[in-house]
Amino acid sequence: MNFRKLLSRCAIFFTCLVNMNAHADLIGVDFGLGGQATPTNWTSVSAAGTYSALGTESGVASAVGLVVSPLVGGPPISFGVTPNAGTIPSHSNSLANIGGSIYQNGATSQLELRFTGLDAGRDYNVWLFGIRFGAAGTSQSVSIQGDGAPIIFTQTAPSEDLVVNSTIGNSATDLSTYAVVVTAPIGGEITTTVTADAISNLYAVAGIAIDLVPVLTVSTQAVTAIDATTAVGNGNISELGTSNPTQYGVCWNTTGTPTTADSCSTEGATAATGPFTSNMLGLVPGTMYFVRAYATDPGGTAYGSEVSFTTSAAPPIVPVPALGGWSLVIVSLLLALIGQAAMGRRTSAPG
Repeated sequence: MNFRKLLSRCAIFFTCLVNMNAHADLIGVDFGLGGQATPTNWTSVSAAGTYSALGTESGVASAVGLVVSPLVGGPPISFGVTPNAGTIPSHSNSLANIGGSIYQNGATSQLELRFTGLDAGRDYNVWLFGIRFGAAGTSQSVSIQGDGAPIIFTQTAPSEDLVVNSTIGNSATDLSTYAVVVTAPIGGEITTTVTADAISNLYAVAGIAIDLVPVLTVSTQAVTAIDATTAVGNGNISELGTSNPTQYGVCWNTTGTPTTADSCSTEGATAATGPFTSNMLGLVPGTMYFVRAYATDPGGTAYGSEVSFTTSAAPPIVPVPALGGWSLVIVSLLLALIGQAAMGRRTSAPG
């Protein structure tokens, strides 16, 4: 491995320590009484209002906000309630402290929870945590509106069981299993509306969470170290998908829009984001090439934008002049003299 490639892979490794899966960092909001314990780095909300720069589970402020608005009925009331432990899903960041809720009594009371500051056109995982207290068997309807038709379901559970989207939670099941995927529309907002059922006239929400569905993302930088038959391609993996890439590198051709069906370098699997370099060999001197960085995971291949470069011209070949005329005569005389000198040395050698 050359020194340049070694430095690049070191850079990828250390970038990974900082950035790996940063785009998929969950943002959680825990409803309930003010000052209550929450899952680590979740935002505590006990009243209607606008909440900006929500923190992620890793403790980083985001551009995402949440607007909590009663649509029908009075302002939501905060309440302390502890979910049954067996209904709290497993998660890398324990959800044991998700206790509490906001609720409202009244015929068809409605609560709107609107996430803002999302990336338009990107998919998000969304979780709404419903909970009931003191009224077994009641239910509430939920509508999650992103781009396209809304996702609609009903939350029904016994008292103090935690409902995650449409299913009663299970402590043996990972939180990711319960997610619904919603695409953020132009404007970057996803809105969840909770409506009390006609029997209990009550809605009750324990929390809401969202995270960005990761998408494998690659970019291409300018080609460097250009020679007559070799060059160095440069790329960057800025975001990993749901699975790590099994192969990455650069691909090239002379016609444009190169793919992995054309000439490609192969750097192997990676679990890191960050810049990389990759050697291109066997090029033709004085030729224009088109290059794209790529990475492949089980979901497919992602490409960076296209760049182009031209290899150096081959060094000129200096012709050897043909011997003829006086040049040929002079060479012949020199060869004859050399031959006579050699004969003289043999005849004068001691016997």
